[in-house]
Amino acid sequence: MAALCATGNSSSWNAAKTNVLRILNLFIAQDDELDGDWDSLPEDVLCAKQFYERLAYFLLHEYKIPGGAKNAGLPLDGDTPMTYLNVAVNQAANKFRAAGTDATKGFFNCLDQKSTSQEAIWLRGLRANMKRAIFERAALAGAEMDKSEGASLGFGVVSMCLTPTLTPPPALRTWTNGP
Repeated sequence: MAALCATGNSSSWNAAKTNVLRILNLFIAQDDELDGDWDSLPEDVLCAKQFYERLAYFLLHEYKIPGGAKNAGLPLDGDTPMTYLNVAVNQAANKFRAAGTDATKGFFNCLDQKSTSQEAIWLRGLRANMKRAIFERAALAGAEMDKSEGASLGFGVVSMCLTPTLTPPPALRTWTNGP
């Protein structure tokens, strides 16, 4: 009987996960502090910020697209490195969140986009640093960044916006002792 699963099961998603797993195993093989493969890494490794910080560096600066693929020999660009980082964190969460320690469960608060936990702030910061590095690399390579034009405002409108007024508009006035 057919069934749905919670993690996605399309052929393209499975191919993407397989590719990320291949890249993760390449990262693990070249990292002096890691031993084994993705499936054998213990909870304390996959639930540590340092693992993902080193992975982010690898994805941005060391990994090159293999020969025979589109853009072979080039680094990952666009949102791809961040997507691969997200897949890694989510795969670790699938593996350890339910059965892990309290510290592990706390680590995966980083996936809650509305959270103000230290873990969530850390992951947002890591992603922001990755995005900055991607843009800097693209700018150094001479990539066209953004050709959109802002709304054309006349000088009068801009000067009105920049000129402070002495009296606030009526809706913002508050009177404490009469008018």
